[in-house]
Amino acid sequence: MRTPTELAIAWRDALVARDAPTYGDLFAVDAEFIDVEHRTPDGTAARAVHGREEIEQVCVDWLASTPRFRYDVLDVVGDDVRAAKRWRYRVGAADIEGVTWIDCADGVIVRALVLFDVAPLATGS
Repeated sequence: MRTPTELAIAWRDALVARDAPTYGDLFAVDAEFIDVEHRTPDGTAARAVHGREEIEQVCVDWLASTPRFRYDVLDVVGDDVRAAKRWRYRVGAADIEGVTWIDCADGVIVRALVLFDVAPLATGS
């Protein structure tokens, strides 16, 4: 069974490998995924994505729209039920740093919160 720290690293590995099914398998069937980039229709709040299938589809869509990127994990801390990782990725001309918090149970992610400044995505710098 994977630890939360191992799951945090496997998240990066699946994205870098462009492997959406493996990425989806990191999550519980009924997981919740909140990423500041995914907004409610009025744009006022982050929109939760629910369930492994929807989370995997978000990954498929993101990989399709992001042909090249670099993703580095800078730090990871974890215990038996959660992990936090600080990361940096480069998409186009945008350099983005963020933090991902994951809650885990039974070797899968049950809740993920991804926080970063989305402004570099809009400006490309």
